[in-house]
Amino acid sequence: MNSTAQHLPLAMQALRAWAAGAPLILDVSPGEREAMARLRIETAFEDPAAPSPFQSLYRIVFARQRAAAEAVRADLARLSTPSRFYKGAAIVQDVLGGEPFSLMRDVDLVVPSDRASLARAVLRHHGFRQADFDTAERALRSYDPLKVAAYEDDSYELYAFSRIERFPLPELLAGCPELWQRAPIWLDGDEVLLLVTLDVHLRAAQDIPAEHLWSGPEDRPFVDPSVEAWLLATRYYLDIARQRPRPVLRDLFYLARLFPQAEIDRCVALATRHDSLPAMFYTYEFLRRLGMPGAALPETVLTDGNRRNDFGWQYGRLWGGVDGAPSLAA
Repeated sequence: MNSTAQHLPLAMQALRAWAAGAPLILDVSPGEREAMARLRIETAFEDPAAPSPFQSLYRIVFARQRAAAEAVRADLARLSTPSRFYKGAAIVQDVLGGEPFSLMRDVDLVVPSDRASLARAVLRHHGFRQADFDTAERALRSYDPLKVAAYEDDSYELYAFSRIERFPLPELLAGCPELWQRAPIWLDGDEVLLLVTLDVHLRAAQDIPAEHLWSGPEDRPFVDPSVEAWLLATRYYLDIARQRPRPVLRDLFYLARLFPQAEIDRCVALATRHDSLPAMFYTYEFLRRLGMPGAALPETVLTDGNRRNDFGWQYGRLWGGVDGAPSLAA
């Protein structure tokens, strides 16, 4: 059994507590923390009022990432181009009170597809490049423009934009070597090197129109929680069902707080429209049976809808269980 699998019961315990609204606050061992880091939930055990150096670092990193994104959004607004935070960056700010509980590797933004060229120009003005990071050289490596064009020609997003920021090593984080050399941060002498990456989305997916990302008041800075919940539940469930690598549990922690703030009837309506009712039903019911507040979804949600993407209960597989209703949540 690998170390991550060995610590999955602890992760399950934390998810159950988180879903019920009473986070599991405890001291974890270095081995447990490393395992939780691979699941992207390493500070889900912490008291925000008494942050560890890890949580302090994540706050610093996210503050700088958010500031970079806000500067881009401000220039886009001056050019009459709307934008919104999307996915993790939206959830952390809109639902979690600005508290990330792992390193945010990038920040996702949504812009209208007909303003993609303008968004690209604004990002370049702010020092961002469509380039990959060379960890050995600690520098950005230019990407082949033809490959960028090919990627964007068949994608719902632009190729990622990155820039490097450097800032002095904060005193409270000195002497914590285990914090460094993990994307997107590296220690370089007495400076911190931060790779700030912005992902610009033009729509949610190839087969989902952009209109859902723009629902709600025009000046709303975040994608609506109901839309986020439906999209994230769909992505997560289908990735597990199709056996794509998805050991990251952070998304389930996100969903356990997203669903209570979402309009569940609206989530179901969106799932009905886009043939994703099974993902919505199984994900919501899994978390609800863990203790997440909310009314039960009737099984008629499944039987009355399109079951083309119905792969049954999948979530037991995350903990090495068998398919079936999540009795493991009891």
